Amino acid sequence: MANEQSNIQSQLSFKGSLEGIHHLKGVKDITGEAFKRKRWRRSLNDNSDSICSSRKVEIEGRLQANGIKEKFLTEVLIAVTTNSINYLKPSTVYRRFIDHGRSFTKINKAVAKDKAELLIRPGNGLQKHALDTTKLYIIESIEYKSIIYISHDSGKTWKKTVADFDISSVFVFHPIKQQLILTLNDRRIDRPLYISKDGAFSWRLLRYYVVEFSWSDIDEDIIYATVKDDFHNPLHKLLKINVRNNKTQVVLDNVHSFGNKQKFLYASVQLPKKEVRMLMVSIDEAKTWIEAQVPHLTSDRFFSVLDMSEDLIFLHVDNPGDTGHGTLYTSGARGLVYSESLLRHLYPNTRTGDLTDFYKVLSMDGVYITSKILESTTIITLISYDRGAEWKSVPVPKNAECSMEVCSLQIYNSYSASQGVKGSRPVSVANAPGLIIVHGHVGDSLQRRDTDVYISNDGGYSFFLALKGPHIVQIGDHGGLLVAIPKDGVSKTLKFSTDEGNCWIDYKFTTKEIIVTGLLTEPGNKVMTVSIWGYTEDTHEWNIIVVDFEAVIKEQCKQTDYEEFHPHKGNKLNGCYLGLKKVLKKLKKDSICRNGYDYSVEVKDSSVCKCDKSDYECDYGYVRNGIDECKISPDFKGEDLFICERGHLEKIVSEGYRLIPGDKCKGGFRPISREIDMTKVCRKENRMIYSKHKSVSAGKIAFCVIFVLFLVCAILIFLWRRYYTKKADTGVQYSILTEESKRVSIWSDNEDELNKFENTTHNSTDTAKINDSSAIKPFHDDSDVEMLE
Repeated sequence: MANEQSNIQSQLSFKGSLEGIHHLKGVKDITGEAFKRKRWRRSLNDNSDSICSSRKVEIEGRLQANGIKEKFLTEVLIAVTTNSINYLKPSTVYRRFIDHGRSFTKINKAVAKDKAELLIRPGNGLQKHALDTTKLYIIESIEYKSIIYISHDSGKTWKKTVADFDISSVFVFHPIKQQLILTLNDRRIDRPLYISKDGAFSWRLLRYYVVEFSWSDIDEDIIYATVKDDFHNPLHKLLKINVRNNKTQVVLDNVHSFGNKQKFLYASVQLPKKEVRMLMVSIDEAKTWIEAQVPHLTSDRFFSVLDMSEDLIFLHVDNPGDTGHGTLYTSGARGLVYSESLLRHLYPNTRTGDLTDFYKVLSMDGVYITSKILESTTIITLISYDRGAEWKSVPVPKNAECSMEVCSLQIYNSYSASQGVKGSRPVSVANAPGLIIVHGHVGDSLQRRDTDVYISNDGGYSFFLALKGPHIVQIGDHGGLLVAIPKDGVSKTLKFSTDEGNCWIDYKFTTKEIIVTGLLTEPGNKVMTVSIWGYTEDTHEWNIIVVDFEAVIKEQCKQTDYEEFHPHKGNKLNGCYLGLKKVLKKLKKDSICRNGYDYSVEVKDSSVCKCDKSDYECDYGYVRNGIDECKISPDFKGEDLFICERGHLEKIVSEGYRLIPGDKCKGGFRPISREIDMTKVCRKENRMIYSKHKSVSAGKIAFCVIFVLFLVCAILIFLWRRYYTKKADTGVQYSILTEESKRVSIWSDNEDELNKFENTTHNSTDTAKINDSSAIKPFHDDSDVEMLE
């Protein structure tokens, strides 16, 4: 067994802390026979006995027939040790060479040819390029300078360069151009931001006093950054920096924080001379800014942008007081007008900071999972299949039991973790359609008890109980491989599945038990290799064990190994989502083959659907009444005037329905609606609002003016006659009656502010200004939480 096991796994043991492990594409290995004498674990899913028995016979037959043969890996492993307490203690770099994948070799001399010892920085000392996994960076910091060792061939050869500043943070790579890299020296008080245009070989100072920065998702040459120009002022300027022509433009003042994703750029802005904040949104690369129109914002609430990945924004707005919950809103296509999505959305402030159970499912468009706190203070898990238009309880798993009257699957996430519950957060990847792995339990609410592993292969419309107890689970081979290991315990056995968790196989990966602290696979979940890391209980020696499952699943999948997969087939529209019905290609559960590293999800067919009410969400100020109809909120009546007072210039549909952003449906249901030009309405209403707050009407004022003018004329005539007729010289004093503050013009100050706002939002070159007359929207200091990682 020992000889057999060494063929399929590599092991590295060392003392110290592990800085990083990187799987790198492009290196071949030769391994041999593997996975004999495995014990098959009976699945917890329905019909498991017959399914698992047939798979057992098939795989064991392959193992007997194949024997020891040559195989090829698509990766190599790099590991670095550092000392987090004393980073002056020498570090070690290991690389797994082409030697049957059984050993790791120290490569310090290969990295730094002129010296034997490396002083690698903890935290950011080993970095891998986000776009090219063969590019590696090892960083040393010596006397306020940095030595960078760069490899472009998975660590085989290295080049050395020196930066004349301390690289104290991670590299931020351009999303498209590999040569462009940013890094911030956050240890210096002046916080300089540096840029490299040649892949880290040379650097140039870009800007001092940088607080936050990010690449634009739209313009390849643009960087957004907030800078601090006054240490006594907590507010910043938002800059738009063009790295091609080195031009810098201030696009917004008084900024607390900002974020950007795809077309959306948002900023938390404080009004001049006021201690309140509001959310400003731009969808044209900061040329124009509009205040987000969110109902019911008051002075003791804060906001948090949770997601911006599907052409709309999910925004949490806190309820008044320290309630631990608020309202979840979704935006329109432009991110300006927001509609209520979920009341009493869980968002507590804990000792470790704000946390939320909000989770975007990556394996199915439009699916989100979050938690709601009921009036009874119990917490339940909800799921939405239509980007927040409607929220439902998570269905009870097929093979789970529940003795309560009301049951649903309660899913473990951040809040459960804060309460000490054992489990793992939800797992899903975009290249494994429909696959969701969660921890949780069945009941009427979230409870503090151990969790089990549940799996969905249809995007959350149904789940089944896959494993008892909490596990660490990883996805490999684009969903064709699942690997699980018990969480927070001593183990020497893992489980793996090749049919999305229906059948599990036990495999003993080491002869000596270790305390497992992690299970890793290459980012992208494309390979069939996983790394287990942990330490022995007696010696506290770190162990990294690499298990390669290609020794079992050698065959590349053929077209006959795939079947049709219909996303959202479980919804009431029989698969229509955002006006389209798609058909994807997915691996059959009874196929025993691998997708391969270069596999991509294929859309076989797409057709347009007729419109239904589910293609619409409730508009600003409207809520669903329980029978899929949008009715105006009882608390919202009359607040259309409030929009006008903010200077809102957009056209809105006021009859309660708004087509979900990105929806492609045609025909079918069409709500009776009319578009209202809010520019005209606001001008009209502003005059009404102004006149309602004055005690004298415009007609009365006009009458008074005419009367005063008549009186003045009469007096002048009287004086003229007195002078020329030389009457008696009696002295008379007259008070001059003026028309100062009581005079009212139909073009009020509100209209002037509206014009200012209009000029600002249509000026593409000047800094956008925020008018004091805009609606006051205050937020707490912790209101700028961004959850997009």
